[in-house]
Amino acid sequence: MPCIFSISEMAHSRGQGIKPAKENDFRPILDKLKIQAIKAFAESFCKRNKLPETTDSQLNDAITEAVAYARKKIKKENVASRK
Repeated sequence: MPCIFSISEMAHSRGQGIKPAKENDFRPILDKLKIQAIKAFAESFCKRNKLPETTDSQLNDAITEAVAYARKKIKKENVASRK
């Protein structure tokens, strides 16, 4: 995912925007076309390498993990820069 979206872009987004935005949450969602491309790549990679196919739920979880990691990384960098 960091090849497609920057750490900052992931950290400051609402992820895929699957759940409705909370009140006063104006963060953008990640580009749907890029997300579709990532999912298509993962699907073709699994088929080409004779790996078990991933479900849409598994791919959504992986994207959510990447966004959560980006947020933690940004937070850690902000704390380190204050010292």
